[in-house]
Amino acid sequence: PVLVKENIYTTGELCGESDGRKIYEQSVMVKIGDDLAVICGCAHPGVVKIAKKAKDSLKANVHWLIGGFHLKDNSDENNARIIRELQDLGVSKIVPMHCTGKRAAEAMREAFGQGFLRVREGESLDI
Repeated sequence: PVLVKENIYTTGELCGESDGRKIYEQSVMVKIGDDLAVICGCAHPGVVKIAKKAKDSLKANVHWLIGGFHLKDNSDENNARIIRELQDLGVSKIVPMHCTGKRAAEAMREAFGQGFLRVREGESLDI
């Protein structure tokens, strides 16, 4: 991880794929007490991989997970597995955006209940 400012880090470069092309992305990690908020772009490396990297890098639970999760083309079964893995990692507040996909976002709403928040581009969120 790279320290950007007190309690704010990047994950460092993680590799993913889209349409057969390698895509390198970084996510932002914000340390909030003993927990983390992780903010992704489109999560091409995989949202679970990003959450694990954040948790392992800063030795803290990922409480908030925010951003595009690139699940729009996944099967419902694959999305259900990803949701379980995120919950197993300790994610309790989830904010899916743009490329997450409607079906995946709806599955997250059901799985996370009150921990699901809908935020659109341009809106702000207090963490």
